[in-house]
Amino acid sequence: MCGGGCFRVSDAYTGTYRAWTDFQITSHVLLVCDTAFSVYRHFYELAIMSGTVVFFSVWYHRNKEEFGLVACVDSFCAKCFFMYALMQTSRSASAAIFLVNVCFAAVTAGCFIATHLNPDPALYTRIHPFGLHICPGVWNLFVVYFHEPILGTAPAFRGWCAMANTHEYPHFATQFCQQTPQ
Repeated sequence: MCGGGCFRVSDAYTGTYRAWTDFQITSHVLLVCDTAFSVYRHFYELAIMSGTVVFFSVWYHRNKEEFGLVACVDSFCAKCFFMYALMQTSRSASAAIFLVNVCFAAVTAGCFIATHLNPDPALYTRIHPFGLHICPGVWNLFVVYFHEPILGTAPAFRGWCAMANTHEYPHFATQFCQQTPQ
């Protein structure tokens, strides 16, 4: 979960790329698992967001955090992803789940602030993958396991699912509306 913004935050060199085995790239593995687990659990809104974050974040880091359009899109997607996780935190089913979510949010926010207030490339290289890739990956696996989709429980979505069930889209409704309470 990046968010480097539209400015240079590391020792990027134009025209060079990070290796696929660089930790800044491989640290996205939990976000990839999060995307797959979200699809498996029919948590499609989170699957779309995490897949989008992985795509733009890996692109951004492969380019060694070069500022520009990719950095801006990555930053926007990562912040939306973070806000979604915060919304899910507010919907925690118990105090224990809420506390775990708050801890994940604090680590992620703390690492983001630390690496953006101090533009030291060495600090960014050490902290960013843990606080903004690994921690959000675990956090969102936790969200998928202990929470319900927000869109699937919205009244307008429930109404659309009921309509789809009775009309010409029963297969779609079965796939995408199965977690919707009736």
